[in-house]
Amino acid sequence: MKDLLYTACVFIPALAILLFVPILNYGSLLMQIVCIFYALVISFMVGKAISIYVSRKSLTNLFI
Repeated sequence: MKDLLYTACVFIPALAILLFVPILNYGSLLMQIVCIFYALVISFMVGKAISIYVSRKSLTNLFI
């Protein structure tokens, strides 16, 4: 459950950047959807890594 909390903490700012930064020009709606999906996948991976680091603090987990 903590994984989802950390994922949300990473994904919400990333989504805000993807949607509201005017310099990002995707060219089509499909490309914007693909970028948002990719950000979601990366957020899940980063959220899981943060969750593992918080539960087991070690130097190896910090680098991962």
